[in-house]
Amino acid sequence: MDIEDAIVTYMLDTATGISDERLQALISLRALIGRKFYAAGKVPPGTPMPYLVRMEVSNVLIHTLSGQNTFESPKRQISAYAATENESKTIAGYAETALKDFSGTMSCFEVQWIQIINRFTMPETISETVIAEVTDIEYEINYINAA
Repeated sequence: MDIEDAIVTYMLDTATGISDERLQALISLRALIGRKFYAAGKVPPGTPMPYLVRMEVSNVLIHTLSGQNTFESPKRQISAYAATENESKTIAGYAETALKDFSGTMSCFEVQWIQIINRFTMPETISETVIAEVTDIEYEINYINAA
């Protein structure tokens, strides 16, 4: 398992030991998207909106004289695809609430914190006949990779 798998598990499956606000955001998110949370470039053709897409933006690894540090701090993005701007922003808002300022265990990873860096909404052409409203949330996750 890697940190991306841990984030997917947290977002789509039962999360324990989290605040009521985070839990309610995850329940609301799951009610809207079901299990439609895809890696970038892996959305099946014809998938109905709404859904989420995840991608890594950067992953600068920290190295010392004794080797690669187990502390990692990649930047990632989650994009909420929906038919309307309002729906896209609502879904992204639930995802943001579930992630922002999180600290604790995600699967086997000790997450020190998650920081929201940026968010923006814009239309995106999905096909000749489908235009989606997409809200992107960029975040940094600081964790210890003990693998």
